[in-house]
Amino acid sequence: MPVFLAISNQGIQLEKRTRPNNDFLPILCAGVYRNNGTEILLGVRKPDTNLTHPDTISSFTLRIPSSLADSILDEKTTTAESNRKIELSIPAPSEVRLLESRRKRSHDPVYFAVRALLGYKLSIGEKIDIGEIDFTCKPVSTLTGLVYHEFGGEKTVEKNLMLYVEVNLKNGSDKIPLQSSSYSLLKWISREDFLTMYDLRDPTIFSGDLNPSKICVKGLCLKIIADTLRLNETKINSLPTPERGSV
Repeated sequence: MPVFLAISNQGIQLEKRTRPNNDFLPILCAGVYRNNGTEILLGVRKPDTNLTHPDTISSFTLRIPSSLADSILDEKTTTAESNRKIELSIPAPSEVRLLESRRKRSHDPVYFAVRALLGYKLSIGEKIDIGEIDFTCKPVSTLTGLVYHEFGGEKTVEKNLMLYVEVNLKNGSDKIPLQSSSYSLLKWISREDFLTMYDLRDPTIFSGDLNPSKICVKGLCLKIIADTLRLNETKINSLPTPERGSV
């Protein structure tokens, strides 16, 4: 059972935790970076293929089976709990697995999940296969929360467990398309502009062509990235991290 370092207003303590019960549906979230993590790739969801959250700026997500989520979560992590009681957890560096895409087969659950997500949502599976796009990936954090859906005039609430994996492109960022079947716009943005866009909920920071009255900036997928970046920047998790690109 993983041991967590729980950081809260009451101080720091070690506790044993397991994944949330089956009421929480697991979602894989990939933060795709280039240039040593200084730029992040985001997309605007197409209404045709994103019926519940259309015209929303987001990172890249994929619903995954609970068995695959359990395999990804099978690591020691440190945990910070926010005032909103949303759990943010960062893997202890000794347990982080940094995986190189061209040297790892899909038997590894993290690589398998990331490759499926990128190939499906960004339409780059073939480019990964032939080596035009090369990346490293590592599981970084988790976030639990409520997601509100509105479809066909009916509103529903869903409990989600967001599993955040950091993906760093070693090469091939120029091979990323400008759009895909899931996203009407794919664009790189600096890490600083991303945080500003998220704080202000201003889509024009992502692209000046976007209409703020039609395009939303919201969701657990953006929150987990923003919270993780800020947790690292404020050094709440003060342990050293492994060098990017090492195995």
